[in-house]
Amino acid sequence: MNNNAQQLNITTLLPIDKNNNNQENNKLYEYNKNIDLINSIFNNSKHHNFKNSEDKTNTNNEYRIKEYLGEGIQGSLYTVFDKNNKTYICKKIVLNKDINPNQEKQLHFELNLLNYLSSNKTTRKYVNPCLEYRTIKNQVFTLFPIFNGYSLSHLKQYLFKMNHNNYYNILFHLIKVILFGMAKIHQHNIAHQNINENSILVSTYENTDDMKIKFTDFGLGCGINNNKDSYINNMMLNINKCSTTDNLINLTSTQLKKVKPNNNLFISQKKDILSLSVIFIQLLLFFEKIELDLTKGYTNNTKEQIKQIIIDKYISKIDKLRKSKNYSNDELMFLNTNDEIKKDIMEYLSIFNDYVLCEDKKIQDCQYILDKLIIYEKYKNEEF
Repeated sequence: MNNNAQQLNITTLLPIDKNNNNQENNKLYEYNKNIDLINSIFNNSKHHNFKNSEDKTNTNNEYRIKEYLGEGIQGSLYTVFDKNNKTYICKKIVLNKDINPNQEKQLHFELNLLNYLSSNKTTRKYVNPCLEYRTIKNQVFTLFPIFNGYSLSHLKQYLFKMNHNNYYNILFHLIKVILFGMAKIHQHNIAHQNINENSILVSTYENTDDMKIKFTDFGLGCGINNNKDSYINNMMLNINKCSTTDNLINLTSTQLKKVKPNNNLFISQKKDILSLSVIFIQLLLFFEKIELDLTKGYTNNTKEQIKQIIIDKYISKIDKLRKSKNYSNDELMFLNTNDEIKKDIMEYLSIFNDYVLCEDKKIQDCQYILDKLIIYEKYKNEEF
């Protein structure tokens, strides 16, 4: 059951300290685990329905909260069943305007943005849609389908136990799948702005080719649209608009491609690319135990840290590896894999270094980086 709780940007449920003398926390815990009370609030409310093209659930269905899973990072988590006994995850968020006056606006923006992305045939497979939400006073209940998988943060615990060669074979594929998904979202003029290992969900699978990913936690996202009267612009709040000029919104798709990457949308998307690349590099070099200061998130300082590490210790060896097929195994003893995978790791690091860990104006988009990786893998055994 804990697996289900990890679908909504939750790596693990927060532990409940029953010996905690904090009366307010204990009272909140007792309130949240009172299923009958929570269920009566949830079902007697006036609610809003999202009619999602992927979901065939009858919008008149009555849902019943069955089990309290625990407290997650963003709210209380429950399992919910509809009248056909289909299972969902419900997240209950308590709004606190004193702490965050924009919390409700950001939450509604995220729900509408998920609706926008999940109604688009290109992007719907890369988000876990909110099927319905209900607002009761200062409590917001959101209903999501169960995604059969794990957050990337949680999945790492299993990947790291694998044989190193198998680990890298899966990782190379996973990197390309994630880049492809984010490329599709970026191509629809959305920036996520909060990419981390918890906001990427990875499906369980029989074969590596069946691997699927979804992005969650779009509450800090932003975007623009070419049509100023479009749905996304109408529902988007000022705090979530990436563009800095009004005329940018009126550009055609052809003109938009020619916009210099100095507006907020492109800057925000480059932050996504940097965040993804740092995650990828950490995974590529996991067995090397590199240390980064991530207390302030994925910043330019992080970029400089990791660039220095991979250039000094790894990329400086790439030219030698490229020129010689019979290099000494001692060259890369620190990577406990076969020679072919060692070369692949080096090339991946080199691509991220050249096109992401560079000057901001030279950072390339997800599709460009993905194409570079695909071209490398396609021709790596060719002799020219």
